[in-house]
Amino acid sequence: MADAQSKITVFFHGAGTSVSTGWTETFWSSEANLQVAVTECKRKYIPRRKELLGNGATITHVRATSVPSTRLSYIEFIRGKDGEGNFFTKRPSDDFDPTQVDLLCRLQTANGHRRQLWLGGLPDSVTDTIVAQGIDAAFISSPLFKQLGAAIVDLQYAIRWKMKDGSAISYHATPITEVFPIMVRNRKRGRPFFLFRGRRTA
Repeated sequence: MADAQSKITVFFHGAGTSVSTGWTETFWSSEANLQVAVTECKRKYIPRRKELLGNGATITHVRATSVPSTRLSYIEFIRGKDGEGNFFTKRPSDDFDPTQVDLLCRLQTANGHRRQLWLGGLPDSVTDTIVAQGIDAAFISSPLFKQLGAAIVDLQYAIRWKMKDGSAISYHATPITEVFPIMVRNRKRGRPFFLFRGRRTA
């Protein structure tokens, strides 16, 4: 079993009503060419992921980093409206949830490996913490959501796992075959990207 060749990181920005936030979604890929890995993500994943975002949440850029890490990275920025959704556009009901409510999904391989994926920036109109899963059933059964899962499988994004044989440790990556929505939970987000980080002079 081979290891992953690149790590794909998708960067998000949430404008917010008072404080801006930033977060990422990461995947492991078997694509060794970093530019190709980014191009494929922009072609298959980004168009589907952005359509699940509410108003105020955007995809800003995509980065591919070599594995094992040799500090080689390739970045492409998402231009214009290419990082903004076209479906959840009614204000204020479709504004992305300001309470940092994210949809927890389970990614699974054919041989049983699992990992979590947090989908942030969802429109407030589809989250409902009163119901059991905290998410509108029509949303997670919609073609939009199913197309996102299909894109992850089609891109052969993988789950990376570690195997230990005595003192030897090796890493392997197994392609994801299924994406399951679990429930909505609160998740803390970090600072937005591209903030000025100059030192104070006084």
